[in-house]
Amino acid sequence: MKDNKNKLKMVLLIGAFFLCGILYFSLNAGSKKEAVVTESFADQSGETKGKKETSDSKTEAVVYIYICGEVKNPGVYTFAEEPHFIDVVQKAGGFTKKADKLSVNLAEVVKDGTQLTIEKKRKGKAAQEEQSSHGMSSADEAGKINLNTASAEQLMKLSGIGESKAAQIISYREKNGAFKKIEDIMNITGIKEGVFGKIKDDITV
Repeated sequence: MKDNKNKLKMVLLIGAFFLCGILYFSLNAGSKKEAVVTESFADQSGETKGKKETSDSKTEAVVYIYICGEVKNPGVYTFAEEPHFIDVVQKAGGFTKKADKLSVNLAEVVKDGTQLTIEKKRKGKAAQEEQSSHGMSSADEAGKINLNTASAEQLMKLSGIGESKAAQIISYREKNGAFKKIEDIMNITGIKEGVFGKIKDDITV
């Protein structure tokens, strides 16, 4: 009888240890799972926050340009990136009838914070004098050819300038306005330092 009681106590003791072991491992596994979930959530939150900050920084990149003078709607305009001159003019409603379109380079890239002033066309004697000063023939200024007024035939007298390049020069000044300096001719496709070096003493603006 006494042996049976001892066996029963032993079984109960072993069972108690077994249950405690199961309970311990269950609680420990739950804690680890919660820690993994928490860490994963924190990583996702950090990634989402980083993306949002990057998105906000891109949205905040704004270029401010002030345009005044002979445009229909003068004022300050904003752009997502540095625009070309023509983009600013179009946003301001375009030129007025009095605007001197040839005095600006519509292909120029405008930097943030720039003020663009569109001048009026000059009239009367002043305009004639200015046109005369800029309209020198191939015999003016010691025989130099004016890039802004020369005909295709005159341009073709220059070394390395054939019919095709002469047409490109005329097309360039019609689209972009007058050449500001003789070096601007290198903006023409096919005219680089080599050709420019041969003709720089024979041209003017």
